[in-house]
Amino acid sequence: GEHVGDWLDIIKNAGFSSGKRERAARSLADKVSANTTYADEAKEVDAVAVLEAAAAAITVDDAGLKAVIEFAVATCKAASGGEQIRDFTFDHHRVSIREISLGHGVGARLWKAAIMLSWELVRNPAWCAGARALELGAGVGLCGVLAAKLGAAQVVLTDFEHPLLENLCKVVDDNMLTGVARVAKLDWCDEAKAASASASGKPLLSSSGGGGGGG
Repeated sequence: GEHVGDWLDIIKNAGFSSGKRERAARSLADKVSANTTYADEAKEVDAVAVLEAAAAAITVDDAGLKAVIEFAVATCKAASGGEQIRDFTFDHHRVSIREISLGHGVGARLWKAAIMLSWELVRNPAWCAGARALELGAGVGLCGVLAAKLGAAQVVLTDFEHPLLENLCKVVDDNMLTGVARVAKLDWCDEAKAASASASGKPLLSSSGGGGGGG
């Protein structure tokens, strides 16, 4: 697949033609502006610094290339915030979610499987109508929010990273679901330890640390 690092390698290499470097800069700018995954990658590899250095090294004779690279710099800077609000409509049910930086875990992004499951919920409304729903590893909360809008009586969105839980609270508010949906922390590792301790009859000495729950 295409990676920010590959485009940067081309852009900063004066041995490539100006046309090739321009195309790489345009591709980088297009992807970063349209996709938060690319924006996160650009931030992680400090693409702005690489692009600024490349632009500074260009002579006056190649003003066109310099302008394109400077545009890529501006695009990366604008996209570095990491949060993106996305709206989806499933039949007549509108859901708004927030994607945040992948540095907060894989649950910070919306994955294709969640969209596929959402359509299954729409095609089978009886699954949600009047139900009490628990979404494990809710991530950005698309499926749980949609379940509430499909008539679930109560929905609990769970995850374990604090930034993900904060983001889920915002999503509940954005979709005006206070009273129907709520957010709770659930770390599968802690639950597994508690279950193991209960089964063995031994006390759980510590529930701190850990990590790696559902996201």
